[in-house]
Amino acid sequence: EPISALDVSIQSQVINLLHDLQEKLGLTYLFIAHDLNIVKYISDRIAVMYLGNVVELASSDELYKNTLHPYSKALLSAVPIPDPAEEAQKKRIIISGDVPSPINTPKGCNFAGRCPQACDQCKESKPKLQEITPGHFVACHLVQPQKKKKIRKNRRPPARAAFFGALRTATPPRFLERKLGKELYFALRAAR
Repeated sequence: EPISALDVSIQSQVINLLHDLQEKLGLTYLFIAHDLNIVKYISDRIAVMYLGNVVELASSDELYKNTLHPYSKALLSAVPIPDPAEEAQKKRIIISGDVPSPINTPKGCNFAGRCPQACDQCKESKPKLQEITPGHFVACHLVQPQKKKKIRKNRRPPARAAFFGALRTATPPRFLERKLGKELYFALRAAR
């Protein structure tokens, strides 16, 4: 933690120096800190850790917009917002319970004893870090990856297929001609 015990003005100078060096020299940092506003400022990607394990990993913007792990949500709810009106409306998540021993970790998820959403599976098995959306990884049994949509080739789009279906059914041609207009009706028939 390069800035934890420094005066605020010195913190700012160090952070700006690190940021400038990062930009000019294309450096990569492993930046460990508890001040989440500074972490967001200096980081492109953020890994949230609990008891030495990564529980969430995402780009800085994605993590702040779409936080998925219960521990990450609790951490980010504690970050102060400069706007007093927004700060007053923000709901803070308070974590209860004791932190487990890092030497003798629990059988299941390390956060299960403190998680307000924990289920039986959380207490039985450790969740694996899995990609939920592209570039966003979470280790939580309660968060499931989004299913990839299958792209079918050589198929008409649904709206167009509905028109063709109507043209192939027993719908009277005069009804469709009146409903769609003469030009669109004949264009659709010709496209078939």
